[in-house]
Amino acid sequence: QAADWDRVRVDSHLLVNVRVIDGNGKLLGQGRDLGALKSKFAGQIESRAADAADQFEQGGLLAFPESEVTASLMLDDGAGQMIAYPGLLDEGNCVRLKLFTDPRSQQRANRDGYARLALLAVAQTARYLKKSLDQDNTLGLHYASLGDARQLTDELLRSAAWNCFFEGKDLPATGQEFDRRIRDKRGVLAEAFAESRAHLQTILQKRFDVVTACGQMTSPAYKTALADVHEQLLGLVPTNVLTVTPREFLSQIPRYLDAIDYRLAHLQGKVVRDEEQTQVIHSLLRRLDDIDAQTATSEAEVLGLRFAVEELRVAVFAEPLGAKPFGNARGKVSYKRLDREFSVIERNLGLI
Repeated sequence: QAADWDRVRVDSHLLVNVRVIDGNGKLLGQGRDLGALKSKFAGQIESRAADAADQFEQGGLLAFPESEVTASLMLDDGAGQMIAYPGLLDEGNCVRLKLFTDPRSQQRANRDGYARLALLAVAQTARYLKKSLDQDNTLGLHYASLGDARQLTDELLRSAAWNCFFEGKDLPATGQEFDRRIRDKRGVLAEAFAESRAHLQTILQKRFDVVTACGQMTSPAYKTALADVHEQLLGLVPTNVLTVTPREFLSQIPRYLDAIDYRLAHLQGKVVRDEEQTQVIHSLLRRLDDIDAQTATSEAEVLGLRFAVEELRVAVFAEPLGAKPFGNARGKVSYKRLDREFSVIERNLGLI
């Protein structure tokens, strides 16, 4: 059972003693809590990486960097070797070639950075697509509670650029590869834009319906459920919903919003049961926060768990809508299944 792996129940002398040494074999620190050691030395690594970045980073880029953008590179600043992760950081009207200290930060930056460079490379098409939004008043009104018109346009364009040129493909590492990708795929950018726009229209309409329903539920008995729904909406439909949600999960958001609507419509007489299920969901979300805080966890792993929790919400709050299996699991999603999945990851990360 998961409790059998509870670290606080293990005698300290049975835990591995980790020793941190420098390139000359000098002991820098030691202890039996790997997380504490990593935290202790993380600041030093970031400081060293910042010094190395001065010679590597380039700002104000309007085209792909002349240097190769590899998945990782090894740096040696005289104090020892360290791994750095080059990426492209979106700065609005340009990008910055930047070194990151972990691959997840690199991946998150690249999603926006590569999309921005692609839009700069097809500026004329981007301007045309931007103009097509000017007459869509409904979309703008539904987005208004999340952001302004500029943010809406930018979100749609970056989403379309990512899906058109880079989704599901290895990122170009050189300027030649990047230019070839743009040349080969630019003809389908308008189609990708229309797809992103359709996704967003559906999501925002359903979100609007949920928010309207929440506003009509004024009984104090619904306070806990409404607070949970509000928190869920913030996670499901943030300002940058299109660019932070992979395509495979984006298509599921309307169903999750339908599940919220069903939950609210059938809440009367089920308040106590609803609160019990909310506590179960929140226990998983707290564990997910701890997993997400570990840099060793992949972005795909965290997203998979996050949307598995959304499927559990469907199962417990809107069962008639039908929850889908998560990952490689077969059968109905359940707390027991998710608990086992979480426990395996927590054990591998040393959290339990």
